[in-house]
Amino acid sequence: NTFAQPCLSLLYGVRLFAFLWRRQTSVGYAAKMAELQAKTASMPLTSKCIIVGSVGTLIAGYMAPLFYAGTCIVSRLSGKKEEGERTSKKYFVSNIGLGLATLGLIIETVADEQKNLYKSASGGLMESGLYSLA
Repeated sequence: NTFAQPCLSLLYGVRLFAFLWRRQTSVGYAAKMAELQAKTASMPLTSKCIIVGSVGTLIAGYMAPLFYAGTCIVSRLSGKKEEGERTSKKYFVSNIGLGLATLGLIIETVADEQKNLYKSASGGLMESGLYSLA
């Protein structure tokens, strides 16, 4: 289980890379990116700092389970044995987190594929599929 969490984080990174690569290489995205760069060039420094801080905090939250899994791996490799209720709770919480992360990865992958198909077919704002639930 403790090795599954780092593998799941790696899969998330691969999925994100594939999504961003397809978006960056799409024909229509270049014009949108130029418009976005023009908007952000005139944005105040305070606003940019708030965005960077918020995104950094979000990414740290994504990586917290990986840190938790790492402490479990180090504990096992060091030969430190934990017994009883504390270990049982730790693995219970770890399994719940792993299940939620797996579900999240599946939902994000399906939603991204639906959005890609929709945008390549007709473009515009997507309001169907998984996006209709948001």
